[in-house]
Amino acid sequence: MKKMTVRKMLENIVVKTAGLDVKKFYLVSTDGEVVMADFAVDLICKVATWNVLWEVEIVAAKHYEDVVTVIYNPDIEQTNGDPDKNLW
Repeated sequence: MKKMTVRKMLENIVVKTAGLDVKKFYLVSTDGEVVMADFAVDLICKVATWNVLWEVEIVAAKHYEDVVTVIYNPDIEQTNGDPDKNLW
């Protein structure tokens, strides 16, 4: 399980699926919320109201045939400031 911000999670989805033939993207929260999109960019637009600096824990990320599913846990302790600042 990897901890990252929503911003980094979305960035990873876009970068790692570039050039692949993906027809559906699913973001599944351990709380039960599901966000579905046909393109990675649409996924970003659908979660545009989320706080992109909110930290989440990635439980699983799978690419199977033409579907990408990312399961994440949003119920983790948050830190002050930009958690991604040391990633660059």
